Amino acid sequence: MMRISFSNAVYRTIVARATDMQGVAHCEQCGRQCPTRADFEVDHVVAEGVRIGERVPLTADDGKVLCLTCHDKKTKRDVAEIARAKRLGEKHRVVASGQTEIQRRYGIKP
Repeated sequence: MMRISFSNAVYRTIVARATDMQGVAHCEQCGRQCPTRADFEVDHVVAEGVRIGERVPLTADDGKVLCLTCHDKKTKRDVAEIARAKRLGEKHRVVASGQTEIQRRYGIKP
């Protein structure tokens, strides 16, 4: 899977959106202050692995600032969601015979 990164301009827009008047970024999930760049990550709203086949340019709406704790929690959820998307993609993928995995497994005629 090819990683899609935010452009520098979009990245700056995401961080600016989460930054208060004193110049401190806040987690857009829990509101925690993130005083330094090392305290937060800019994360994809929709996990990259779920965007199978999509190659559209990312906008500021596609990302959000998360503190490290929220980012870790979201990453764990994303891993499960990506695995589920891959499983469903394999089950419903049309193969050379024209049948899906489910059709073959349960003897369903197309």
